[in-house]
Amino acid sequence: MSFSPVKVTQMRELMNRELFEYFESFSDMQDAMDRVANNKLKTSLSIIPPELFDCTVGLGKSSGIAPIVKEALSRGLKICIVVPTHKLADEYCAKIPTAYHYFGRQSVEEATNDAQRQKFICHQKDSVNQAAEKNHLPSQSICRACPHAHTHILENVSNDEERVDKARQFFKIRNLKPEKYEQCRFLYDGLH
Repeated sequence: MSFSPVKVTQMRELMNRELFEYFESFSDMQDAMDRVANNKLKTSLSIIPPELFDCTVGLGKSSGIAPIVKEALSRGLKICIVVPTHKLADEYCAKIPTAYHYFGRQSVEEATNDAQRQKFICHQKDSVNQAAEKNHLPSQSICRACPHAHTHILENVSNDEERVDKARQFFKIRNLKPEKYEQCRFLYDGLH
């Protein structure tokens, strides 16, 4: 099959038009969902299904969504862009000043020399990975028993005395000193 610049241009225009039409339909639905949420009413509105574009590298997907992202942000909407590599995520973050690059749980070793990854440190990463392989929820098992999570509560939670008391009890029962543990940054900062 031979390369046809005209066909590529036509495909790019079609994709960009579809992206924008999809965004507009989502935007209309988002406005309705916001009105319902602000009124705290129950609704049968469902989340709009994802749009899938099965196209080749270099067609212009990133360029095509750039104006849509800009428009969405100007309307106060949140956008999630999922990419296969951290390098590509960094490229998006360079173009979108308010973008947040999510890394997932990082071991202390993975994040030691990388300031961007430090808020994603999980002191129990190996245990969490093992739990995940067995379809367990780490927050219900491992995180609940992690002193780093309880240290975070003692340092940052001020409006929930019951939660703070439970954290104090966690250390007292185990005869541990909270100052010996760094705060869990992943569970509380990395997920925001």
